[in-house]
Amino acid sequence: RLQAGVTVGNDGALHIRGGRSNEIAYQIDGVSANNPFNNSLGVGVATNAIQELSVSTGTFSAEYGNALSGVVNFVTKEGSEHYTGSIRAFTGDYAPNSGADVLFPGISTYAPFDNQRIEATLGGPLPFTRAKLRFFLSGVYEDRAGYLRGERRFAPSASDSGKVVGSESVAMNPRIGRNVTGNVSFRPSPALGFTYGFVGDRGSSQSYSRNYRFLPDGRPTTYSWGQKHSLGITQILSSKLFYQAKGSFSQSHSEDYAFADPFSPNYILSRPNDFINGTDVRFNGIDLGHGDRTATTWAGKLDATAQPVQTHEIKFGGEVRAHILRAESFSGIYTEESLRFFEALNAERAAAGLPTVTPRPIVTNNTTFYDGNTVDPLFVDYVAYLRRTNDNFNETDILAYNAYEQKPVQVAFYALDKIELTRSFILNLGARYEYFNTRANYQPDLSGTLRDPTKGLTPAKPKHLISPRISVSYPITDAGVLRF
Repeated sequence: RLQAGVTVGNDGALHIRGGRSNEIAYQIDGVSANNPFNNSLGVGVATNAIQELSVSTGTFSAEYGNALSGVVNFVTKEGSEHYTGSIRAFTGDYAPNSGADVLFPGISTYAPFDNQRIEATLGGPLPFTRAKLRFFLSGVYEDRAGYLRGERRFAPSASDSGKVVGSESVAMNPRIGRNVTGNVSFRPSPALGFTYGFVGDRGSSQSYSRNYRFLPDGRPTTYSWGQKHSLGITQILSSKLFYQAKGSFSQSHSEDYAFADPFSPNYILSRPNDFINGTDVRFNGIDLGHGDRTATTWAGKLDATAQPVQTHEIKFGGEVRAHILRAESFSGIYTEESLRFFEALNAERAAAGLPTVTPRPIVTNNTTFYDGNTVDPLFVDYVAYLRRTNDNFNETDILAYNAYEQKPVQVAFYALDKIELTRSFILNLGARYEYFNTRANYQPDLSGTLRDPTKGLTPAKPKHLISPRISVSYPITDAGVLRF
């Protein structure tokens, strides 16, 4: 945060040179760690596992791509030849200025156990390996209530809609997170080293919503987990040449819902007038949305560095990344009209001597893709009911199901020369080639295919990009460099 051009937003996202948070390339031990869905950091790294953190705020060399505003590289700790360990914990709460309750209701109430964090590390040599095989492990548990609060004035109810149940203060942006980071390194000789690293995190959180300020139990919860595994080899071939080869596997997953079962009877009927008069604040109902997405990436990377003469350091390499992106989102239908459908359905079933069906949300399943459990056998019957009872019914008005699966590929090669013109003046010359293939279809005529957007889909062409990179750096202190 102290580096020029680097700021942190209210949501905790990092911004460099005024750019968006998804315009940053993140790397963990030199391997990309971006989530291909939104280009954010795919998996978190515990602060107690970081040996070094470098931030490039522009004029980055040809070695880096897929970045507009900056590059952040985390270098994780490795085990030393001696055993080391640590454990620490803290708890506390926000201490606001007087009058802060006007903007943040309830924040002046001090709760010393609302924000807790426990972290521990352990590292050193594995027994009977003569310190050639070493490990490092860190773990973090964090439970934060947040600083935005609401009131439980109302509770979702099928019978007592709008009934005031109290004024209990409720955390509106809580988060629970767990993280494990570690690695194992093996150095059979000074010129050869192998590493295996892993990062895993899991958490749950809720976001503040003004609509549910007085109905906090109607909000969905986000559940997420991520993992990253990497294997690497570093070999010094001579006094002037060495290389690094790395392979990695990573996954990022997130889910959003109020109840895991989209057909749960715990969902409450959503009425258009369930709002406090003249406001957008709800007093009844539960968010009916469901979201589920997973990004899986396999990557391989090779870098070689040579210094044929004292004033030239040449670096070249390449990277291949293959992704599998899956996403599903839908919103259940639970309205007064759907209730009338259940009444008609149960009347028919009772006349036929069949058991009745408990009213619940109906999920539109025009597409069957990601999770077979979301296919709703009543959806077809509901559409038939709407056609019978509504002469102006259009099926597209109720379709709220989206599914996505793509397998894009990225390839990049680069070469650069770091030239020391003088002891304090360095010229960097390089070039980078990038290839991106979405392996997907797109709609070239959106306006002409509104009723059937799948008509006339065209395969997208691969993209090629060649980027020359030229920069100059000038050290101004022992810890600062001026680049342009």
